[in-house]
Amino acid sequence: MSLAITLTNALSGLAVNQAGLQVTSNNVANANTEGYSRKSAIQESRLLDGIGAGVQISAIERSVDEFLLREVRREASALGESSVRREFYERMQSLFGTLGDDSSVGAAITRFSTALETVATNPETAAHRLDAVNAGAAAARELNGLAERVQELRGEANREIAAAVESINLNLQTIAELNVRISNLQRTGKPTGDLEDLRDQAVDAVAELMPIQYFERSNGHLVVLTPSGQALVEARAAKLSYAPAAIVTADHRYLPPSDPGYPGMLPGIILNPSDPPNPLGDGARDLTGAITTGTLAGLIEMRDTALPDLAAQFDELASRLRDRINAVHNAGVAYPGADRLTGSVALPAGAATPITGTGTVRIGTVDANGDLNTPRLDLDLSTVTSVGDIVTAINGTAGLNIAASVDSAGQLVLAAATADRIVVADPEPPSPLTPSAIDLAGGTRGFSHFFGLNNFFTTAPELSAYAGKVVTAATTVAAAGTLTFETASGTFTAAYSTGMRLDEVARAINAGLAGQGVTATARQVTGGLRLELKGPNGAEFLVRDSGTLLSTLDLRPGVDNSARDLAVRDALVQRPDLLSRGKLQEDPAGSGNFHIGSADDSTARALAGVFAETINFGALGGLPATDDTLGGYGTTIASFNASNAAAAEADFAFQDSLHGNLRDKALSFSGVNVDEEMARMVLFQNAYQASARLVQAADELFDILVNLGG
Repeated sequence: MSLAITLTNALSGLAVNQAGLQVTSNNVANANTEGYSRKSAIQESRLLDGIGAGVQISAIERSVDEFLLREVRREASALGESSVRREFYERMQSLFGTLGDDSSVGAAITRFSTALETVATNPETAAHRLDAVNAGAAAARELNGLAERVQELRGEANREIAAAVESINLNLQTIAELNVRISNLQRTGKPTGDLEDLRDQAVDAVAELMPIQYFERSNGHLVVLTPSGQALVEARAAKLSYAPAAIVTADHRYLPPSDPGYPGMLPGIILNPSDPPNPLGDGARDLTGAITTGTLAGLIEMRDTALPDLAAQFDELASRLRDRINAVHNAGVAYPGADRLTGSVALPAGAATPITGTGTVRIGTVDANGDLNTPRLDLDLSTVTSVGDIVTAINGTAGLNIAASVDSAGQLVLAAATADRIVVADPEPPSPLTPSAIDLAGGTRGFSHFFGLNNFFTTAPELSAYAGKVVTAATTVAAAGTLTFETASGTFTAAYSTGMRLDEVARAINAGLAGQGVTATARQVTGGLRLELKGPNGAEFLVRDSGTLLSTLDLRPGVDNSARDLAVRDALVQRPDLLSRGKLQEDPAGSGNFHIGSADDSTARALAGVFAETINFGALGGLPATDDTLGGYGTTIASFNASNAAAAEADFAFQDSLHGNLRDKALSFSGVNVDEEMARMVLFQNAYQASARLVQAADELFDILVNLGG
């Protein structure tokens, strides 16, 4: 009986050591296989009725440190986000060109400023006026190109979001399928280590893309959840849905479920959209806001925050450039001037549009010598209540020889009835008259500027959208007042009260203009909230304030998309002689005789001086509020982006190093060390040889017993 036990023990030793050699050979073969974890054959003594009966393999285990593995995945998620930020900030930085690059927006603005200075030096030279118009157009095109490239980057981020979502879906399905296979093998007692390695690789891929938490059930199923506990893999794999827009423009925004306009023009990332409807709506399944780390989080940040911030900064620069140049250009006159002036503003109610103004505007014609004809009209804006009053006053001035009207587009048109040229100008010192000012949003504009009769720059319907500066969510209204809106449907008001927050002001506006198409939003942006007003389908509207809310918010028209749409007025491109370079001057002072002169450089100097003015730029897109010149603000945008790019690079280097160190620690535990495996091979080989020798000895002893019995 003891010889049989000896043989059984020896045979079990052969089988176990053979299995050990098989595991070792597999380890060596996969020493350089990505994601492979070292396997170990766990041996245990086999007992029969309490008596040793050899050895057996109890399990083939993976060498994995679960704590380290979780840390590696957490850092992989952080590294994925950091990698995206680094890549996109580098590409954003390339938009600005290199230091001293003639193709940069700063260089284009400088060339425009220089061209205007040249006009001021030689106002009578036609070539200089052409150069100034061309330089302005080049600056506008540079801003157009920057705005376009920012949106292209947003579109690319959007497409990569879709690709990341698809990758997550594929890996979740892989995890679910491997769960079934692993569970089935565990029930039959077969090893599952290699399948668990494959499952870990799928989990790693998901963790790099988005934040997850997970645990393993006793049946071998790995349950994967979002940080908030929504199941991604449980009994089955969840499915994420995202439908990317074919083209992303500045108007394409994702709005969170808390926003009344949810989800905006960009959809959210929805969990299991084909499941029965959630009583809380799609917002309850929207994972977009819950994706806080990983490659997907970085892409969402670039699409929805970083790139829109940069676009907003370009828009701020473009709108300030447009407004300041247009204000000065409208205050001046060209020589010899135009016989027809058409405004750029589509008045919401045509001639019936109400306006509120102060001061005086001088309207008349000049002859071929530049002398102002009589009669002329000094129109006191405090006496008019609508655009129709202005039209009536001009047409009712006998001998003025100017026909005023509002065309079918709602634009104010002034046409000379003779060969003379039209002049629209504010009185200049030493005149006792006050310059014109018409209320608009948070400020005023001069008569010509308000109607856009003599703009240098144009953008898309300027008065169809307004935007204020960024304030904190806790900011409240200091004093009550009433907002008055002039729309195509009529005049509407919305009252605001002391202590209201910006979101409450927006709701009050929407209530006051319900059904009129004008919408107010307290838009969540970097740094706080921003009041935005928009008309229906690009329709222009006017807004004025009885209090100080809009001026406090610095609400201005035509800020959004101004970099994209900025252009030199077509009439000026076709006729550079319409460039304002002088003013309507009284000669001599007190004589009552006025003229414009070809050598007058006063407006040209004022235009060039715009670039030396200090302008208050509110906090925007992470940039703090600053007082700066136009060129200085352009430099600040570039410097701020360079700082962000450097910070992204440093963060990536840190995350890459940290992830690498954790990964190396994990690999030192789970990876295959070929030298150690060769040492184990020798042990298994020797043990196998010893077991084989025991089998041989038992066989010889059995032969002796057989022979004795014979």
